[in-house]
Amino acid sequence: PIIISEIGWMGLPGNPAAVWLEIYNRSPATVDLNTLSISRLQSTETGAAVHPGYAPIELTGTIASHGYKIIAYKPNNVSTSTLISAGLPTTTQFITETGSPASPSNTDLADILGSNPTQLGVTLGTKVIDATPPEDACGMTGGVWCAGSQGLMISVGRFDYAQPGSSRVS
Repeated sequence: PIIISEIGWMGLPGNPAAVWLEIYNRSPATVDLNTLSISRLQSTETGAAVHPGYAPIELTGTIASHGYKIIAYKPNNVSTSTLISAGLPTTTQFITETGSPASPSNTDLADILGSNPTQLGVTLGTKVIDATPPEDACGMTGGVWCAGSQGLMISVGRFDYAQPGSSRVS
């Protein structure tokens, strides 16, 4: 029932490093997020799987029926209040710097969401519940996301919540 609905890979006005993503609860009930994660995925012969080189970002709290939640990267040199002033809701789950991109313990949202596009997913352990399109579906291997604009601060939004997120047309 939880899907990735929008990706702010371009950051926020005045804070391009403050990347974020939004999840949406399609179900008629509140969902406990404490067992779910946002994970970097890799393509396998049987579909998308959790990438072993990147630790998942553990989600916290709950999400109301048909509700949204933002997960955002908070650079160490930027205050939470600054990011909220830039447009993030007070209910945002902030992720701070924890490691280097090469570290298997890395949980930096900036690394998995930043300027190097990748396939992301909502996961329950190793099970992929929802996924963005794989890199080759949108030509992302050239270093660009399916949509959005860094200069214009336009995010990548999902327009059909009923379609699988791994489909380029959703």
